[in-house]
Amino acid sequence: MEPSQFRDLLNENNAWPSVYMFKFICPSDASTIAEVKGLFQGEISDLVMRDSTNGNYVSITIKTRVHDAGEVITYYEKASHIKGLMAL
Repeated sequence: MEPSQFRDLLNENNAWPSVYMFKFICPSDASTIAEVKGLFQGEISDLVMRDSTNGNYVSITIKTRVHDAGEVITYYEKASHIKGLMAL
């Protein structure tokens, strides 16, 4: 999906500013998890992590306050540079 389409979807379904929920799946090594948390620079209002059945992966749900759709897109763009990370 193009960023402009995603921005339009976000604006149609959210009122800004608001708490937005980000979901990621990544390898369960400590450095990758720290890198994901570091994206949000301490601005996390809620964090839930769940290990996969075999413990190789972890799902990370982060809720944080964002000001607009552009900020959501910026978080996803930064996350796209983390090796092995899948954004949901």
